[in-house]
Amino acid sequence: MSETLNETSALALQMKIIDDPTWQQQRQAHWDEEHQDAYAECWPRTTVKAVKQLFMRGEINRKGLAKFSAGQRIRLYFDHFPIQSREAFEFILGQLEDDEVKKFDQSVKAATFFYALLKTEPDIRYGRFADQSKAQRLAIFDWFWGDKFDLNRRVPCLVGGSSLPMQITAMAVLRHFLSSVSSWMLCAEKHQATPLWLERSDFALSALYLIHDTSFSTAQYEGYDGDEELFQEGLWRLLAGPIKSAANKLPTHIKEMNQIRDKLLARFREIADHKPAFDTLWQHIDKHGVDFEREIKITFTLSDDQLTGWRSLILNDKRPTLVGENDEHECWCSAKALDTKLRRVLKQCNPLLEAAWDNAFANHQARVQFDRRNNSNGSIMLLYIFPKQVEDLDALEVSLIDIVSQLPVSDLSSWQYFGPI
Repeated sequence: MSETLNETSALALQMKIIDDPTWQQQRQAHWDEEHQDAYAECWPRTTVKAVKQLFMRGEINRKGLAKFSAGQRIRLYFDHFPIQSREAFEFILGQLEDDEVKKFDQSVKAATFFYALLKTEPDIRYGRFADQSKAQRLAIFDWFWGDKFDLNRRVPCLVGGSSLPMQITAMAVLRHFLSSVSSWMLCAEKHQATPLWLERSDFALSALYLIHDTSFSTAQYEGYDGDEELFQEGLWRLLAGPIKSAANKLPTHIKEMNQIRDKLLARFREIADHKPAFDTLWQHIDKHGVDFEREIKITFTLSDDQLTGWRSLILNDKRPTLVGENDEHECWCSAKALDTKLRRVLKQCNPLLEAAWDNAFANHQARVQFDRRNNSNGSIMLLYIFPKQVEDLDALEVSLIDIVSQLPVSDLSSWQYFGPI
């Protein structure tokens, strides 16, 4: 490292792991799989070598990293330092040079100490905080941010030898909080863990008292502030209603999501009682709803034999399109071709189901997507309905569940939730 550590310091003890052969082998595999090609395609060999030194040894070689901007270098330090701990972050912040200190702005703070630290990690091989327990990650959050949002708070350690103010807005805090909860509910089929943000809802909601009344407008935001836009979308979606199922096929984990939403709304209610503009918005949404279309998701599982048969029937023995952060999902066909291909399955199982499918969409226009998804519980099939012109979404959901329930499937569930604005 570019600065000698006290051999008895907490970080020095943590850094001993980098000399462990097993750790080195695993870290090298991580580098080879996730980073080597990505950097080699864009940067010269000396730059790639310097990034790898940081990744493997925690060595900050500014000469080797000189082709990166100051802001990019800060991201590299935080993202690639081999230890992700409070002590490591203090060390990194203390090492920043003048041009980097100037770039330690709201964006970097939010990316590192909101998004990355409290991100719900997908079930992937290499998680940035894989070595940190939930309690450890929350402890880092508490150290950096405190127990409630404070406009006057300063970074809790020296940054390049200087004491710096946080300079982050209440809106940025709430954007990350609401987006985390909203995305979790929007992607309920993933069976993700409860967002860590909910463990720090007291901190996030303390910022809600500082939001200006104009941000509770009943009109859709049309400006260029990403924080404002995502704040409104997340808040409106939560206020507009729970995840529901007209076919009474709501799975247990989604019922638990709705219970968590109810508890969050109770907290919102306490704040709205002291913010008339918030209360007015809430009443407006209760009365008029929101300009979000509800979408239908139907999930089920197939036996190995059925999965093989359906894949062959729908894909004509071609390879599926792989999507997702780690190619974990199979997109079985395009929306345009889906209707014809699904009919093959329906017709093979029961010719009457093909007519029932036609009847279900007789008075509706919708785009349909069919995927095989991997989540924390294994593999599921996802039938995703995006309404265009649907007279009765509840009736469409009930009709589709009636059709799918006659197929050789298990663990059948369905629900409706609001899509994007």
